[in-house]
Amino acid sequence: MAKVNSVQKKQKTSFIIMIVAIVLVALAICFVLFDKYSSTSSLLENQNFASALSSAIGKAPAFIKEEDLAKPEYVAIAYDSSAKTYTIGLGYEGFIDGYNDYMQKAENGEDTSSIDLSKFIKSASYKGENELFDDIKYFTGAKIIEASSLSFTDSSVFAGLSKLTDLTVSYCGLTEVAGLADLGNHEGFESLNIAGNQIEDYSPLEYFKDKVIVNSYYTLAQNEDGTFDTSSIIPVQQTLEQYLEELEHDHDHEDEQEEESGEESEEEPASTEDGAENGEPEDAGETSEENEAE
Repeated sequence: MAKVNSVQKKQKTSFIIMIVAIVLVALAICFVLFDKYSSTSSLLENQNFASALSSAIGKAPAFIKEEDLAKPEYVAIAYDSSAKTYTIGLGYEGFIDGYNDYMQKAENGEDTSSIDLSKFIKSASYKGENELFDDIKYFTGAKIIEASSLSFTDSSVFAGLSKLTDLTVSYCGLTEVAGLADLGNHEGFESLNIAGNQIEDYSPLEYFKDKVIVNSYYTLAQNEDGTFDTSSIIPVQQTLEQYLEELEHDHDHEDEQEEESGEESEEEPASTEDGAENGEPEDAGETSEENEAE
């Protein structure tokens, strides 16, 4: 049997080291390529949003599918312009029932410490600004969506969300509501909040105007002693029904003012004629003729 000398041993060791190095480099390249591939979503247009969803859902952006986004029953997305931060909350099966139970007990002054909603919700946040959130259209299983200070191409991104019973799209720069026109037909539909938007035509929503909130703000209720304090802060919401009634009332009031103004302008010439009949101009004429005669 041939003996292996020291030179051959060194060559063998160097060869093994080279093979190991090549394998490690290949693995590193594969990891980089895989990471680059998996960090981009082919489904979602907003890649920052996809990355945040990845953190919440536990799947790389490339592997997030429509069925993953159809699972949450509750979706909350808000933008803090001062911190330039987007926050996302996804509530899964059981969250809405737990939340309603929590609110009912809290309103009744009952103990809510036994209710743990954290197991039903997943959240994430990220820095960004001026981003479109048209990808919200993929949350087809959502019953409640709360969107605040976001940007959408138009309201059509909500048209396919057939399970919605509550939708808030406040301060999102919407100027039309055509895509929200079918919401009132959803089973169990309760509320649409579009406060803070400059809507030009509300007519698509008029058939369920009592469930549409167009203005939302806080006010202070005066205490019995005439003072105000933080405990007297109360939320105020104006429905589309109330808003349209207010517009109609203002319009009627303007018409009344115009009628009164018209009546006054018609009465002014009449008073001049009355003066002529009373002989005021004739007296002035006679006085002038007398002066000339003298």
